[in-house]
Amino acid sequence: LLDCEMPYIFQKIKKNFKKMAIRFSEYEPIEISKKFINKVDWIWIDTYTKLPVNFTNIKTIKKFKSCIVCPERWGREKDIKKYFYKMRKMNFLPDSVMTSKKNSLKWRKLSQKKTNN
Repeated sequence: LLDCEMPYIFQKIKKNFKKMAIRFSEYEPIEISKKFINKVDWIWIDTYTKLPVNFTNIKTIKKFKSCIVCPERWGREKDIKKYFYKMRKMNFLPDSVMTSKKNSLKWRKLSQKKTNN
């Protein structure tokens, strides 16, 4: 489950349900996500105006399965390549990308380049 409200997340955690995501963005700090390690499976990385992933928080992010919101969803298709290479420098690629069908091909091609280098 993606984009769940906190009361719902707490309710499900009490029932040992982990198949949901905690949000992380420039507005939802990584410190919140740290509290959910081993309690939820996924981290939902939103990119409202920037990529919030950096060398300081990557260790926490890697403790979850990850789904990133493609910057094209916020009108910044040109940032796809920049975000991809920034994450690759950190030895990180998300498990999933929330994107359009059209841009899924861009992510796939960039990902395949990584394995061919």
